[in-house]
Amino acid sequence: MKSGPSYESRRAEALGKLLEIAKYDKEFFIKYADILYRNMDFDGAEDMASRARAGIPPAILAASGPTNGDTAGNDKAMAAQLQQQLQQKQQVIQQLQQEKAADIAKIQEQGKLDLTKLQLEHAHQKEMEQIKTGGKDANIQTKGSVDASLESLRSQGRDQNIQTKGAVDVGLIDKQSQEDAKLTMLDGQIDTFHLGLDHDHQTTQTERRELSPRSI
Repeated sequence: MKSGPSYESRRAEALGKLLEIAKYDKEFFIKYADILYRNMDFDGAEDMASRARAGIPPAILAASGPTNGDTAGNDKAMAAQLQQQLQQKQQVIQQLQQEKAADIAKIQEQGKLDLTKLQLEHAHQKEMEQIKTGGKDANIQTKGSVDASLESLRSQGRDQNIQTKGAVDVGLIDKQSQEDAKLTMLDGQIDTFHLGLDHDHQTTQTERRELSPRSI
């Protein structure tokens, strides 16, 4: 049986790799648990190997040969087989690690994209708020200008109405004065006419009186 530091280090290294594979492949541990325990250096390892071997399906044990892997030669063949499987499992592990790294890179890239999207959305929202604020100020200024213009028009309209009313009032006064003057003139003419009638009547009466004795 081989011994020495070199053999023990290789054995420990191989055992470490086998245990690493067993972490990712449960079926691997079930198939080769007895061999794994047999290659461990602690009290009771052989008993654990025997018990583990009892739980291995017969078809798997039959593949180890007539001695079921108990001889040194069979262990050597099994070790070669395990080494081959170890390489295969290492390739699987490397592939999984690469896929995991790719997934991590994809997640990081997606995180950067999401952050950029959030920054753009924030900037857009801020810009829209500024536009809304500016629009409100413009509306207030425009409303103020419109209100001032309307008030100016109202003031001008009131002034114009006052001026128009004044002109109308003056016109009405002038017209009333003209009508009063006409009425005064007409009254004078009527009085003159009445005076004329009275004068004619008196003259007629005088003439009648003068004529009356003659007729007697």
